[in-house]
Amino acid sequence: MFTKQTKALFLMAPVALAIVGCSDEETSTADVKDSAYWADIQVNSNGDKNSSTVKADLKVSGPTGNSLKLQKGEKIEVRAGGLSKELKYDKDFLGSDYETAIGIDETGTEFDVRFYPLGKKPFISTVKMPEKYAISAPKQGAVFKSNEMVQVLWDKPTQKSTRFKLDATYQCTPKDGQTKFSYVYDLSKDTGSYTFDLAKAEQLKASDIDRSKPCYLEAVLKRTNTGELSKEYGKGGKIEAHQTRKVKVQINF
Repeated sequence: MFTKQTKALFLMAPVALAIVGCSDEETSTADVKDSAYWADIQVNSNGDKNSSTVKADLKVSGPTGNSLKLQKGEKIEVRAGGLSKELKYDKDFLGSDYETAIGIDETGTEFDVRFYPLGKKPFISTVKMPEKYAISAPKQGAVFKSNEMVQVLWDKPTQKSTRFKLDATYQCTPKDGQTKFSYVYDLSKDTGSYTFDLAKAEQLKASDIDRSKPCYLEAVLKRTNTGELSKEYGKGGKIEAHQTRKVKVQINF
C-alpha cells in the first residue's frame, strides 16, 4: 500500500525509455512574438568539481508548447562570478533546450542568464545560488539490513532558501524479474537530519519482491532559490538555482 506521497512504477528500462521518449516539436523564434515566449531556466550544482549546469528551456505560450529554436544571430549566455559561457543547443529523446556548464557554485553567487533576441535588448533573468552543503552520513554504497534505521545527515543551513525537498526512491527486483521503482516525495524540512525506518517501509513489504536480491534506497536532497525572470518573456516562466545532493545505499533481507 502506498501513501498519497508515493508513486510506484513497474518498468523495464526499454519500456521506460519508450514511455518517456516523445517527439518535441520546434518553432523558430522568427515565427513567434515576444508576448508568446515562456522560459524555464534551471541552474544546478551537485557539489562536484565546483561547477554548475545551466539549462534554458524556451517554449511557445507555456510548458506544453513547442520548443523555441533560436535564429542565427541569437544566443543565450550565463554570467556568474566574473565568468561567462554561451548555452548550446541540445536535443535528445526528452526534447530540446540550451545548456552549458560553468565553473562556479559558491553560496550566494548571482547567475545572470541573458537571452539576446535578434535586433532587441537582452532578456535578463537572475537567481542566487543557495547555500552549499554536504551529506555526512550514510556513506555512498553503505549496506543495511531491512529492519535497520538509515539516518541521513547533512549540513544544517545558516541561510534561508526558497524551499527544500528530500525525495527518495526504493528500487527492488520482483519475482518476475522486472525492475520496481517506488518514489516518495517531500519527506523532510531542511533540518540536517532524516531517518528512514526500513522495518516500517511499505515498499519493502510487498509480497512480490525477490528477497534473495538486494533493494536500494536513494535519497535526493535539493535546496532551491527562485530568482527573477525577465518580464520580456510574455508568458512568464521561472528561473531557479539548486544545490542537489544524493546518496544511495543497499538493503539486504
